[in-house]
Amino acid sequence: MPKKNYPPRKTDSSAKKKANSPITGFRISNFKAFADTQYIPIRPLTLIYGANSSGKSSVLHSLLLAHHAITNEGELDVYRTEAGGDSVDLGGFGQYVHKRDRTKPIEWIFDLDPKHLNLQDIEPIYSNHLESLLKTVNKLTARIQIGSDRVERRQIRVRSFIIEADDREVLRMSEIPGRNSLTLNNTGDAPIINQLIDAMLGRIESTSKPSPPSVQELQKAIYELVRKTTAQVSCLLPTQLETRNHDDDDHSLTVNRKSDLTTGDLTLILASLFVGQLSTLIEIINDAIEDEIGRLQYLGPFRTYPPRHFAFSGQQDPNWNAGGGYAWDVLLNNTEVRQKVNAWLGDSNRMKTPYELRVRTLLSDSHLEHELYSRLTKSLHDFTVELVFHAAGFGEEIQKEIERLIADLETTGIANNQFWQIYILKSAVDSNSYSLMRYASSDLDYPNRSLPEIEHIVSMMTDIESLSEIWVEDMTSKGDRISDLVLIDKRTQTPLSHRDVGIGISQVIPILVSCYALSDALVAIEQPEIHLHPKLQAELGDVFIESALGKQKNTFMLETHSEHLLLGIMRRMRETFNNELPEGCLPVRPEDVSVLFVEADSEGSIVREMPLNKRGELVKAWPGGFFEEELDEIF
Repeated sequence: MPKKNYPPRKTDSSAKKKANSPITGFRISNFKAFADTQYIPIRPLTLIYGANSSGKSSVLHSLLLAHHAITNEGELDVYRTEAGGDSVDLGGFGQYVHKRDRTKPIEWIFDLDPKHLNLQDIEPIYSNHLESLLKTVNKLTARIQIGSDRVERRQIRVRSFIIEADDREVLRMSEIPGRNSLTLNNTGDAPIINQLIDAMLGRIESTSKPSPPSVQELQKAIYELVRKTTAQVSCLLPTQLETRNHDDDDHSLTVNRKSDLTTGDLTLILASLFVGQLSTLIEIINDAIEDEIGRLQYLGPFRTYPPRHFAFSGQQDPNWNAGGGYAWDVLLNNTEVRQKVNAWLGDSNRMKTPYELRVRTLLSDSHLEHELYSRLTKSLHDFTVELVFHAAGFGEEIQKEIERLIADLETTGIANNQFWQIYILKSAVDSNSYSLMRYASSDLDYPNRSLPEIEHIVSMMTDIESLSEIWVEDMTSKGDRISDLVLIDKRTQTPLSHRDVGIGISQVIPILVSCYALSDALVAIEQPEIHLHPKLQAELGDVFIESALGKQKNTFMLETHSEHLLLGIMRRMRETFNNELPEGCLPVRPEDVSVLFVEADSEGSIVREMPLNKRGELVKAWPGGFFEEELDEIF
């Protein structure tokens, strides 16, 4: 039975640079601590608070699961996620489904802003209609359910997919048991469905031949076509739709001459175009969600503590990203990021350390032995030649000194053929030459007038600083090079390892690198404040603000216990409102920040939104007196 595919894409847009994120928030239900659907708004800065074991981490872990499915060909029954490394062990579907009930599905619900969807790569025949229709929609919603396959019970698949426009259903798809596919059940009652039908019919003149179908005729044809329409699940979402056409129907879509068309043919063509529009909408939403979640970068609560010599440490291990090991590699290779991190470490208002990260090049013993021997030989040879040039004029005694010098060099193992020039020049020595050698106790009576020139030549020939720079550059440009990252104590210029200083430095570096090195990323971090002084926790807020609201446009989801981090952000909001921002600080407004509080409940954890006003003040008090421990301790 032939199939009709709907290919809306003109080009591959996978490499496009992200503009504004189309995802404004998501909901999750029946996952780990969450039973009922919980809403998580996504802002440039989202801070997640709650007591220990309240379910805070479930928010980030749900994104890690979605990310793993998107980047690993739809794998859902996962234990250790790729991005989570050793920090996150979901234990498989039977463990991460709420209350271990494998009969229930898990659901993600993604809210998208239609204004930020990418329509540039859509074929005009589809994009023109969709663009005009989506202008009337404030919110698109994609619902994705996963669970046990109805036939192959141990297989975890996408069970259903629903698109809504302003909370009205556009289309519904459900699983085909035993297959990684969905069937299109029906189109919904969302206004854009009728608007699309009206727009398609409105382009056909009522007097045209063949005459256009009625709305009811087209709706019936669409209904019949929808029943034959399916889609493969790519990773987490369905891809383009495919329609199975009966052999006796297919002729209506391949008529060559307009005069041969009947109203029935035109109806089927319009119905096919309608389904093509739905296919395009599915792919746009698919791309938006997979692109955004695919950018997830996770940093767990236990940061990697690299060995003393980073150059010889194991790299790209399972915890490379989640443990922050990648950050040291970035510092080794990215000068700009290294400079920014050094500025933060040494800032008198921030970490105030005397340390600076530098890269040093290590060479093998065999390489050094070969290079140093050849270079010392050449330097001694050149130096001796210069001596001969300037030794003219001192008669037989200076000749004897030159001969002695040559003999001394030969005894070091330097071959005679390297000094053939010296022997030739020596024969030309006469009584008017100068000597470069100055001996504190010498039997030779050199004229005092020669000493200034002798000193000049010696200084010229023994410029150790210039010579060492040349040697280092030449030797490190050849052979095998190993680069190592060290901390330099700027007070004494002593090289140190991160293991020689406080652990706070090694724990904050992955945070700083995530902020300075990433762009257009969704960055999820657990406990960014770990091992940091309270004042530094507040100062860290400025780093997140710059990375989120500056040129890099990162989106942060921070699971934290730090009140000081929040207070630092609230201070910038207050200063923004009062026009008192310090120079170099970016303005922060309520739409830039989301504060969430996760509260444990016997029926499942609850996510509460804690809104901030323009002055950076909480609109309502923390549930249960959260963050009032300080007052309790004082009084």
